[in-house]
Amino acid sequence: MANDTYPVALGQVIFTKTNVESISTFDASGTGIIDITPNNALTVQKDAESGQYVATMKCILNKEKADQSPYFIDMECIGTFMVNDTIKEESEAKRAVTIISHSVLYGAIRETVAYITSRQAFGTFTLGLSILTPPIKEEASAELPE
Repeated sequence: MANDTYPVALGQVIFTKTNVESISTFDASGTGIIDITPNNALTVQKDAESGQYVATMKCILNKEKADQSPYFIDMECIGTFMVNDTIKEESEAKRAVTIISHSVLYGAIRETVAYITSRQAFGTFTLGLSILTPPIKEEASAELPE
């Protein structure tokens, strides 16, 4: 794929994990607090062989499967990105891919969750916003905090 117009181009998006479960004991009365803030982890690495960047986003919501939320969600999405030579420095290329991949991958996860839940017991569930917070760490880990 030629990438002459834009500094960063999306190659493909692949889901490696899609787990969405209805919580059968969900209290739909509305008296419980529903936290729709997902726990996200993003890693970006350059593939030495292809020169492409590979970004992986993991997203978990309601890990404890509490009945204040209608669903347990555990998703993992991978995207490949090409950076053309208009971005000279490796650190700037990785920074650009990190910012773009956060939007692309989280958007894909949000869309997929909405689609899957629209056919489940409690109806369409839209994930809350995800905010990429600085600083962007060079050795970021895909491990989710406990």
